[in-house]
Amino acid sequence: MAKLKEQEMVYFRSSTKKMAQAVGILLREEPDHRTSYMRILKLLVIADRESLKQAGCPIIGSKVVAMKDGPLHNAVYDLIKNTHLDVQMWDSFFDTVGKFDIKMHDNPGVDELSPFEIEILKKVSRDHEWLDQFQLSELTHDFEDWQRAWARRGDSGSIEIPFEETLQAIGLGNDAEAIVEAARIHNEAERVFG
Repeated sequence: MAKLKEQEMVYFRSSTKKMAQAVGILLREEPDHRTSYMRILKLLVIADRESLKQAGCPIIGSKVVAMKDGPLHNAVYDLIKNTHLDVQMWDSFFDTVGKFDIKMHDNPGVDELSPFEIEILKKVSRDHEWLDQFQLSELTHDFEDWQRAWARRGDSGSIEIPFEETLQAIGLGNDAEAIVEAARIHNEAERVFG
């Protein structure tokens, strides 16, 4: 498959509400519905990869970037850092506690998540419950797509990970064209029907 030019990068887009609901599922698995935001960001990436492997589409999608501590969903990171346009909606469910933790104070619900997606999120949380945020970061450093992107970043602190490289890294390279086309169709439907 020909490499996509940077301006043509395609990934599944997701609503802020669905992102909040996915984070809510993960936080319900944590003591006091609180944990480090780095832990949440890593679990979301792992869950999306698992969903891609099993169903050919991610749970939340969105642009994934390579940073020093591993890959993360850029939109969720922006929500946590209060730099996203939908921060008011996000803040109605979550608080940033101290410098590094996130706590759920209201349930965002699950109506945008399928039972399959909820189960993947719960399973990923359970499978990694003994790993702290730094161990999860190290785990994601083994992801081939993160390694490739990080090596290309130059002087930048972050760089986008092309969706097609993630598909290749998780063993879906032969299906990449069909999955990328499904992402285009999904995004167009989201744009038209909202």
